[in-house]
Amino acid sequence: MEIKINDKIKFLNDIGGGTVIKIIDKELVLVRTNDGFEYPVSKKEVIKSEETDFFITTEDIVEDKQKSTKKNTKKKNTVIMEDGEEIETKIDLEELYYQKPTDEINIFLAFVPQNQKDIINSNLDIYLINDSNFNFLFNILRKNSDNLFLSNTGKLSANTKDIIAKIKREDIVEYENLYFQFIFFKNNAHQYKKSVEKEIKLNLTKLFKEGSFVTNDFFNMNAFIVTIYEENMMEEVVESINKQQISKVIFNKEIKSQNINTPRQYSKNITNLQIEVDLHIHQLLDDHSGLKPAEILEIQMQHFHKQINDAIKNPKVDRIVFIHGLGNGTLKTELTRELDRNYKKYKYQDASFKEYGYGATLVFIKH
Repeated sequence: MEIKINDKIKFLNDIGGGTVIKIIDKELVLVRTNDGFEYPVSKKEVIKSEETDFFITTEDIVEDKQKSTKKNTKKKNTVIMEDGEEIETKIDLEELYYQKPTDEINIFLAFVPQNQKDIINSNLDIYLINDSNFNFLFNILRKNSDNLFLSNTGKLSANTKDIIAKIKREDIVEYENLYFQFIFFKNNAHQYKKSVEKEIKLNLTKLFKEGSFVTNDFFNMNAFIVTIYEENMMEEVVESINKQQISKVIFNKEIKSQNINTPRQYSKNITNLQIEVDLHIHQLLDDHSGLKPAEILEIQMQHFHKQINDAIKNPKVDRIVFIHGLGNGTLKTELTRELDRNYKKYKYQDASFKEYGYGATLVFIKH
């Protein structure tokens, strides 16, 4: 993909986009974002805006050809049961736990009424939502009147959503049965993810009930959200345990639950302390009137440094979430630069899209 001056681009690993104003060298371009800031960006981390709409090229598929040569020298891993008995598993539970925030994939379909004041009669926008840190290629299929499939293909970046169709209310019946295919990838080395195929049958009556369209984590408008695919890696741990061994003991209530969120019950050595730090200025100062933007940013970054340094010193803390909000992106950009400059040993990523939207960064504290 050739990038030229004045090309409109979108970021692959971040929100938003801008215009290319300078070709720095073979690897870097200078981008002026939509809010007026200028940043040097790798050509590999951008894509032309016109190429983001349901168009797949071979350049979009990143193959990880690195093969692991490490010998299996890990100690046996156990699940701790209520009666104290330990059951050996084939999975490194601690490694799985630390990968969980990065590797779990959740995909949703959203129906958003164009007229929020007349939801029942309004035409609809249909969105595909990627609540994960993987990019994916998708193929959405539905049958036409001749019982043949129509495809809608494209690529969706990590922790983003995109509109896939605008339909009239009377045409919703065409979307009753949908078929989905996904291929997952990142722009750097990553764990292998199997491709996913899902078929869903919509309950069309819900789309004609105003109560089906509710407040949600993805839009500032009421929407009807349908789950396409949700991955729970801790459930995979449970499934991997030998069935004969499971029959000897009683699972605790957390393991029986469909929503297993507390790895602490599975291993003696896993810590599970995550702290949240809200960097919004109204959370830091009772009165910030009269402060210039540069002064506000300095106060926010001072608080960032104090909190991350305290977390590094605390052996019980293994993750810290900095809530910076969207705004014009200045605070997030400065926070990211500081992490890259002075905290290189600590990995970071966008925090859960479902929980925080686009407005938070998760940092892993490695002790």
